[in-house]
Amino acid sequence: MVVYELREDDLDVLRMVHGKLFEDDNSFVVWLDGRKDPVVTIGDRVTLTLISLGIVPDLAIIDMVERRRPIIKEHRRALNYESRELKCENPAGVVTQALWDAVSEGLREPPARVVVSGEEDLAAIPVTMLAPLGSVVVYGMPGRGMVAYAINEGHKRAVSSLLAGHGSGDDHRPDKAD
Repeated sequence: MVVYELREDDLDVLRMVHGKLFEDDNSFVVWLDGRKDPVVTIGDRVTLTLISLGIVPDLAIIDMVERRRPIIKEHRRALNYESRELKCENPAGVVTQALWDAVSEGLREPPARVVVSGEEDLAAIPVTMLAPLGSVVVYGMPGRGMVAYAINEGHKRAVSSLLAGHGSGDDHRPDKAD
């Protein structure tokens, strides 16, 4: 079941930087230093970067693909770090109930990896709605760096607004999720 389907008029909002852009790893490490909140990574490259910095995400959402090509064996091994693996299918341009449920389960029992068959690009939507306030979300901006934000009420309201009018309208709507 599809929870959210990308609409043309949502593209501009989703392409914006929603957090702080880090063009180098050191500035990110300084920003993250001392935070005790859960860290969630979205994307293979950003997850690999954090692991190489000695930061193990509480939840990583990956698809084993980078720039539309399968990742190399060495990276695949690095992404197979000690954590619980959850799998789901999620086509491009949507957030499925399967992705929503995998994110929810992964957040309940970290560390976890959600390995998506399809596309993980919109995973920030369920992560922002389901993760506790203060959780750090990190995703990549190809050619620019990493973007990170600590989830606050404003983020949750913005995503809830984005979701309004999407989905099936039944009790599995994201605003009804735990």
